[in-house]
Amino acid sequence: MTKKLSVIGRPRNTMLDNKIMEVTCQHLAQFGYLGMSIEGVAQAAGVSKTSIYRRYPDKRSLAASAIASLIEESGKIPDTGNILIDVITSLEETQRLNRAVNSYAMIGALLIEEQRDPELLQIFREKVIFPRRMQLHAILSAGVQRGDLRKDTPIETLIDIFFGIFIGAHLRGHETTIAEIRDAVQIVLTGISMADSTRIMKGKA
Repeated sequence: MTKKLSVIGRPRNTMLDNKIMEVTCQHLAQFGYLGMSIEGVAQAAGVSKTSIYRRYPDKRSLAASAIASLIEESGKIPDTGNILIDVITSLEETQRLNRAVNSYAMIGALLIEEQRDPELLQIFREKVIFPRRMQLHAILSAGVQRGDLRKDTPIETLIDIFFGIFIGAHLRGHETTIAEIRDAVQIVLTGISMADSTRIMKGKA
């Protein structure tokens, strides 16, 4: 009978991992992707560069992991049965994420870098954009199935419209407010509701 060999490695330091992620997110928000550096993160986190390189081979991997950690914190898909509340909850969480990583500055930097390193923008899409879109897609699809929205509702286009709330406010020079999110969602969903406006508006907070 052959015994299995157990290999005991150095256990991960969860507190240190969390500290590195926290500082990386702060630096992404403050300096953008181009201004963030492993050296700066290491200094602010009070760790050596070796500690970071042991976990992440390069700056791209570090940033992607930090962004992914924020997505993981966003929780489950809202499912109260009220599409108005669920969409608003999802968009408010998107706004929190935008603020946490300074999304607009990061997107601008990644667009500039796209020709030289297109994979950076793709990572941002996969880690930030696509998960948020998938959550909204699930919420809106559930609304169609319940009969809250028309069966021919163009869900992807509707998601673009909701994301446009943030872009429009940013181009006007201010951050989207919770009131603006709620008003926009109410207007759009009332317009494509299967029911009369009183049914879709009953969940207004």
